[in-house]
Formats: sequence, C-alpha cells, structure tokens
Amino acid sequence: MPCDTRLLTFNEMLRLATEQLSASDNHTTECRTQLERAKANVQAAQVSLDRAIFDEAQARQAYIDWRNYLNTLPGDCSPSMREKSTGLFNAHVKVQLGTLSARETVSSSEKTLNEATADITFAQDAQRKIAEERKLIASEISKLSRPSR
Repeated sequence: MPCDTRLLTFNEMLRLATEQLSASDNHTTECRTQLERAKANVQAAQVSLDRAIFDEAQARQAYIDWRNYLNTLPGDCSPSMREKSTGLFNAHVKVQLGTLSARETVSSSEKTLNEATADITFAQDAQRKIAEERKLIASEISKLSRPSR
C-alpha cells in the first residue's frame, strides 16, 4: 500500500510539473517575441541614427559652404544673407539635436534588447530545470509501476 501512495504522490507531482512546463513554454515564447521585437527596434533605431548623422553632416557642410561664400564677398552682408546664414545655423543645430535624440533611442533600444536577452536566458533555464524535474519524476513513476519480482 505505501507504494500506491507514493505512486499517487509522484503522479500528482508529474501533473504539476507538466503544468509548470506548459506555463514555462508560454513564458519562453513571450520572451522570444519580446527579444525579436527588441532586435527589430535596435535595427530601426540604428537606421534612424545613420540617417540623422548623414543629415547632420549635410547641414553642417551647407552652413560651412555658405559661410565660406560670404567670406569671399567684399563688405557687409545684406540682411537677407545674414538671415540665410542664421537659418542654416539653426537648421544645423536642429539636426544635431535630432542626432542626439537618435543616439539616445539607440541606447534605450539596446538596453531593452539586453533585458530581453537576459529574460529569455532565465526563462530557458527555468524551462530546462522543470523538464529535468519532470523527467526525474517520470523515471520514479516508472520504477514504482514495475511489477515486483
């Protein structure tokens, strides 16, 4: 009779381990989805940063070219030329701020990716441990279920 009680206990443990494994599978799938989303966000943020860096270089060069042109002219610049110079400078500053924002977005996205990577690692470890525990319980059930000799 003690064998039957142990068998019932192990069967209940197996049932619980199976439920835990199913929940762990679901959690791992969610983590994998978050990881893929984080990877895509990092790639998109990097593309935006690359574009912002290019735009910043273009704006800087336009401002430099304009200032160089103004330096070739004799005398004072007209108000419209000064206005254009100010506009190009302001555009350059605005693009610099955009680049800074894009860098921050990349950094934030990379942090989220690192967190998602850690989450999936922990989820996979937990899943592996539950699977090992389930296998051990199933082995014990198998031993108890064998006919005595």
